[in-house]
Amino acid sequence: MFPRTLSIFLFPLNRGRVSNGEQRRMKIRSRRLLSIIYAVTALLLFGNPASAAPILFGSTPLAGATSTVTFEELGVLPNGTIITNQFAPFGLTFSGPAPVYANDLFGNSGPGTFNGSTGFNANFLGNFDGINMMNAADPAVFQISFASPVSGATVAVLSGGGTTTLTSFLGATLVETFSVIPPGPPSANTYFGFDNSLFDSIRFSTTSAPSGNPNIVFDSVSTRSASVPEIDGDSAVVPLVLLALFSLTLADRRVRSASPTLL
Repeated sequence: MFPRTLSIFLFPLNRGRVSNGEQRRMKIRSRRLLSIIYAVTALLLFGNPASAAPILFGSTPLAGATSTVTFEELGVLPNGTIITNQFAPFGLTFSGPAPVYANDLFGNSGPGTFNGSTGFNANFLGNFDGINMMNAADPAVFQISFASPVSGATVAVLSGGGTTTLTSFLGATLVETFSVIPPGPPSANTYFGFDNSLFDSIRFSTTSAPSGNPNIVFDSVSTRSASVPEIDGDSAVVPLVLLALFSLTLADRRVRSASPTLL
């Protein structure tokens, strides 16, 4: 059903009688304008798809990040704690099928003990149960969800040699995806993620292929809040809007010229 509020806004109520033909023309014009509004809104929100880019083996966190969660925010996390919504106050939640654990790492001091060779600071998270000497499932799949859509995000990731696929989503819609073998510890090039796109979650899926295990640990989730870009005279959006409005006007004239005159 065509939104009544928009039709009233675009075409003020006429207290006189309106012919059926004129009502049809009003609805046609309104629907065309709605299509333009939807298209322009999507363009403003999503930007140019060609500018979207994965971040691979970065040596620094996301440029221009507006938030970084280091997992130190709650103090010391007991080894083996399953993490779900503990970091929701900081804009992050975690879901599976694979659980996410705190500070579980097979290190020199034994399972579940922080190993300084990771280069991560104190608290970090992983996809396997080191306390009980259990590797992650193969494949191990979990998701990081953000409180609101973001335009970019990076996560510091170390692996046991397996392949990790990162996929960003906006709701249930897949936005971008790539597969990579993150480095093992120690490494300086640990940052992976997405930039210049709109998404509200990242799904991690790790397998033992081609040679290794599906275990990963991660730290320091940096995000940049999504914002609608300003439209200025140099913006590529402006000519598109003008073209759309011109097309609407031309189509409206054709409808009028093709319609019989109604009293």
